[in-house]
Amino acid sequence: MKRLFVTTVVLCFSGMFIIAEEKSFTLQEAVRYAMAHSPTIDNAKKDVQLSKEKVNEIKAIGLPQVNASGNFMQNMRIPVQIIPNFTNNFLPPGAPRGDEFIELAFAQKYTAIGNIQLTQLLFDGSYLVGLQASRDVVNLYEILENRSSIEIENNVSKAYLLALLMKENVKMLEVNLNSIRKTLEQTTAINQQGLIEKLDVDRLTLTKNNLEIQFAKLKMQADITEKLLKFQMGMPIQEPIVLSDQLEKLMAEMNQDYSKETLSINNRVEYKLLGKQIDLLKLDEKRYKMSYLPSLALVMNQQYASFRSEFNFFEGNLPANNRFIPSNYWALGLQVPIFDGLKKEAQRSQARLNREKAENDRLNFENAANLDAAQSQVKYTSSKSMLKQQQASKELALNIYQTTLKKFQAGVGSSFEYTQAETELTNANGNYLNAVYEVLVSQLELKKALGK
Repeated sequence: MKRLFVTTVVLCFSGMFIIAEEKSFTLQEAVRYAMAHSPTIDNAKKDVQLSKEKVNEIKAIGLPQVNASGNFMQNMRIPVQIIPNFTNNFLPPGAPRGDEFIELAFAQKYTAIGNIQLTQLLFDGSYLVGLQASRDVVNLYEILENRSSIEIENNVSKAYLLALLMKENVKMLEVNLNSIRKTLEQTTAINQQGLIEKLDVDRLTLTKNNLEIQFAKLKMQADITEKLLKFQMGMPIQEPIVLSDQLEKLMAEMNQDYSKETLSINNRVEYKLLGKQIDLLKLDEKRYKMSYLPSLALVMNQQYASFRSEFNFFEGNLPANNRFIPSNYWALGLQVPIFDGLKKEAQRSQARLNREKAENDRLNFENAANLDAAQSQVKYTSSKSMLKQQQASKELALNIYQTTLKKFQAGVGSSFEYTQAETELTNANGNYLNAVYEVLVSQLELKKALGK
C-alpha cells in the first residue's frame, strides 16, 4: 500500500513537470510555428478558399438550372361562370323556357400539378466578364495571403530579436550585479579591519542598489517582450518558452550584405496588390461596356396536371379521365438593352476614373518604394558602422574596468573610479547589444524594402 502511494505521488509530480515543459525555439522555428498557428494566416487562407467558392458560385450561373415544383389545390367552393342560357334557342315555339342565365363550372374540386423546368443561360456579356473577374479576385486574395505571411514573419522576427536582446541584457546585468556584490563583500570585510574608508563601502552599496533596481525593471521588460513574442507567434501567453538562439550567432548566420542590392519592385507585395486592383477595375469597366450587348436564355418546361372530383390520387385502376395529363414547351428569351437614360455610360465612366486613380496610386508607390529602399540601405549601412564602434567601445570599457578593479583591490584606486568604470562597462555592453539588434532589424527592413 505504501509503495502504491509513493508511485502515485511520483506520477502526479511527473505529470506536473510534463505540463510545465518549456518549448524551445530558434528564430526560424518561431517563424514556422507562427505560420502554422497564427489566426491571421489562417484567416488569410480561408479568404483564399472563400474567393474560390465565390468563383464556383458565379460559374453556377452559367450552368443549367433545374427546378422542380409541385402544387395541390382543393376548391372549397368551385368557381363558376355565368353565361346566357343558349339552350333556349333550341326549344320549339311555345315550349317552356329555362332561366335566362346558367352557371357553368370549369374546374374540379381537386387539382394536382407537378412541374420541372430547365433554364440555361446561352449568352450574357456581363456574366463572362464577371467570371473572369472572380478568378482575378482569387489571385488578389492569394497576394493578400502572401502579404500576411511576410508581415507575420517580420513581426515574429522583430519580436524574437527584441526578446533575445532583453534576455541578453538581463544576463549581462546579472553578471555585473554578481561581480559588484562580491566586490562589496570584500570591501566591507576590509572596512571592518579599518583598512578602507566607509565611503567606499557606501558607494559600492549605492551602485549595487541601483543595479538591483535596474535588474528588476529589465526582468519585467523581458517578461513583457517574451509575451509579445508568444502573441505574435499565435502561442498561448501562459505557456513557457525558451529562446535558443543568440544575437551574435544570428549575426553570423544572417551576415548577408544587402547594401549594394537594388529594388525589385515587382516583388513588392504592395505593388502586386495595386496591379491586381487595376486589373479588376479594367474588368469592371469592360463589364459595363459588355452590358450593352443582348442576353439570351433557353427555357424548357415539362408539366403533369390532374383534375379530379374526388381525392383519389393514391388509388389505382382509375378511369382515364383521372390520369395526369402531360404538357411541355421550350422557349428562347432574348433581352436587348435599348436605352437606360445613360446609366451604364455613367457607371462605365466611374469605373474608368477609379482605374486612373489606381494607376496614379501605383505610380506614387513606385516613388515611395524607391525612397523606402534608399532610406533602408542608409539605415542598414549606418547600423553596421555603429556596431563596429560599439564593439570597440565595449572592448575598451572592459579593459578600463579590469584595470580599475585590480587597482581598487590593490588599494591604489578609489571606489569612485571603480563604480564609474563598472557603469561605463554596463552601458557599453548594453549599447553593443542594442547595436547588434539594430543591425539585424535594419537588415530585415531592408530585405523587405528591396522585395527580397
